[in-house]
Amino acid sequence: MQNEILKSENMLGLQVPPWVQISLKSTKQATVEFLFVSILALMPLWLGGFVKLVTSADPFAYLNGYLLNGEALLLCSSLIGPLIYTIITDDKDASGNINPFPFRSFIFLTIIVVCIISAVVFALGNQNNSSGQSPLDAAVVWTVSTVITFVSLIIWFVVSIVRISRESGAPAMMRQGTSDFLKAYQEASDD
Repeated sequence: MQNEILKSENMLGLQVPPWVQISLKSTKQATVEFLFVSILALMPLWLGGFVKLVTSADPFAYLNGYLLNGEALLLCSSLIGPLIYTIITDDKDASGNINPFPFRSFIFLTIIVVCIISAVVFALGNQNNSSGQSPLDAAVVWTVSTVITFVSLIIWFVVSIVRISRESGAPAMMRQGTSDFLKAYQEASDD
């Protein structure tokens, strides 16, 4: 096979179904996609820090504020929330068998929990009581924002690897075979 298949039966210590073929190509493609999306999704963070640096302000105070006020939580929820569609969508193989997304329930519940935690911490972190203070300590909001950011990026990366592996396995080979057939048929028809 042109793609060197990695151990598809064991991904991160979990049993992966046989229809998911994790290859070096799909992992590289997911890494490039991950970097591209991360750069764009985190643009408010790094570009804002750069603007602060250029304007002689403290970029680290800006980055710290980004985590302290919970904006990172909103970003993470919007980054991983749409993955639910990818997870709940089933693939069908050539014989019509349904191949559900591996670890669908676990990943789905993890995304829901991350989004709920993000919403609660963001709401409580930005809520001021009668004394003008937030019910949550700033250090708690910063810590939760940091952890949720890393967890969200990991979830996104793992789902991307599996999604790309599912798309580039047998379905991609079938699409290529169909394309080759149509090309040969058109060439034969032209003669």
